[in-house]
Amino acid sequence: MSRSSPFVITLSDADRAELQRRSRCYTLPHAEVVRAKIVLLAADGLENTVIAARLDAHVGVVSRWRKRFAGEGVAGLADRKRAGRPRVYVAAVVAQVKAMACEPPEDRGVPQSRWSLQTWLPAPRKRAWSARWRGRRCSDGWTLMRSGRGGTGRG
Repeated sequence: MSRSSPFVITLSDADRAELQRRSRCYTLPHAEVVRAKIVLLAADGLENTVIAARLDAHVGVVSRWRKRFAGEGVAGLADRKRAGRPRVYVAAVVAQVKAMACEPPEDRGVPQSRWSLQTWLPAPRKRAWSARWRGRRCSDGWTLMRSGRGGTGRG
């Protein structure tokens, strides 16, 4: 059973042009393209159930984006900041440490038997990294696993 939404969407020419551009864009994330299509179909007067069936989306998703667009406009279609603990290390530092851990120990002048956290981490970061990360052997080198996670039972 379908019901009409209380959020009626009317688009200005500029908003319609922007949403059509987004809906046809191949370089945007898929979620943003779907959001634009939801709003365009809602502006054409379709009900949430029909829009959900056309776009293969859940009715709740269609309802959420219709409501957010009605309240905030095009800016409401952007992702909101998500909850959670902020990162301790920036992505560049994590990538650098992972790259160092994945290279063979011989490339750094360290024998295989001495390959440990202390051999490749700078002194100020040793304590913080050793508490949070552990190296785990894999077939082609080392990978880092968060302590407390993973299937090895070591965390």
